[in-house]
Amino acid sequence: MAVVSKYKKSAYFATVVPVLMAFSCFASFYIFTGSLIGDGFVRTSFWLSFMLLFLSVMFGWFAVQAFKLYSRKVIDDNELRYYIPYFPLLVFYRDIDTYDAKCRVRSFNKYGEIIDGIWLIRNGKVMYEMYSDTFSNLHELSKAIELPQYVIKKPVPPFTLAAYQLGLKRVNTD
Repeated sequence: MAVVSKYKKSAYFATVVPVLMAFSCFASFYIFTGSLIGDGFVRTSFWLSFMLLFLSVMFGWFAVQAFKLYSRKVIDDNELRYYIPYFPLLVFYRDIDTYDAKCRVRSFNKYGEIIDGIWLIRNGKVMYEMYSDTFSNLHELSKAIELPQYVIKKPVPPFTLAAYQLGLKRVNTD
């Protein structure tokens, strides 16, 4: 039986974030290519062109991260599917067996409130994450994932959370 994630009412607008990030990526890349050939309104220096390329890459990376965070999740047996409801043709599949464990965490949201979350871990690194401020049925999603479960008891501070997300800090699964 498949378990489908359910958005909270406040998270529906957040699903627009990946679309906006992708648009920003393509717009800054378009301006970058125009600056290289000196076409149209964009006649810039080399350094400004380099900054436009950097912004394009960063917006693309943010789009991918936002896509993973705010996508609709479907867990069926040992398969995790996720997609943005606006683009139902772009469906990505992950095999849950490739992860080593799941970890229940509590972290702070942007308002300083403590929220629950589930991390999927491979080789001590956080590879996938889901939070209760986005999904109302996080407990059902957690039960559908059949992996060894670990718990981080203290709330994870923001800078430590960023270190986990970037892979600079590993989750202890011993």
